[in-house]
Amino acid sequence: MKYLGVDYGTKRIGLAVSDDDGSMAFPYLVLDNRGVIHAADDIIMACSNKDAGAVVIGQSIDYALQDNPIMKHIYKLEEYIKEKSKLEIYYEDERLSSLEAERIQGKNEKLDASAATIILNSFLEKRKNSPEVRP
Repeated sequence: MKYLGVDYGTKRIGLAVSDDDGSMAFPYLVLDNRGVIHAADDIIMACSNKDAGAVVIGQSIDYALQDNPIMKHIYKLEEYIKEKSKLEIYYEDERLSSLEAERIQGKNEKLDASAATIILNSFLEKRKNSPEVRP
């Protein structure tokens, strides 16, 4: 199955897509964040365009494993996606993904898509190595 990775930010949303068998992720697209409802529609459309059957959203938590304030928007995003589609939704820890992406490539317009790629690759690696996270 193909997966779509999401790095949700207040200004931009980075998207990544996996290969057909869900073993490796690649940067796809950076969207301007026009609100949760638009973001849900954009993500559903991206899944349709790329034939992705599941969405992996970066979970924004602090080092005490508590939700960061942006998670209230991400939970709404999940709710809207579930209302409008049959896509499976998963979460993957996103801590330091943007810093890692910036360290690798520098700061540029594709940074958010690269962060989404790091999030999605982390999920795919765990899924590959642990039966508990397989769909």
